Amino acid sequence: VWNGDALAGGLYGVTMGEFCSGESMFMKEDNASKVALWTLLQHLKSQGLKFLDTQMVTPVVEQFGGKYIDRD
Repeated sequence: VWNGDALAGGLYGVTMGEFCSGESMFMKEDNASKVALWTLLQHLKSQGLKFLDTQMVTPVVEQFGGKYIDRD
């Protein structure tokens, strides 16, 4: 996420086929990582991916509909 010419925040992960795993988020400005996550979710949805695997269900992830799915 850019604010003009300055990097404000972002995230990265790995996508292989229909699987996407988010690895890390960062922000230099308030809410920039949330904008990055929302943008990624919209992109994945437009590509037909149904979910994003995250390492943890944090309050930010929950805010966007994330929930824990039991391994079983």
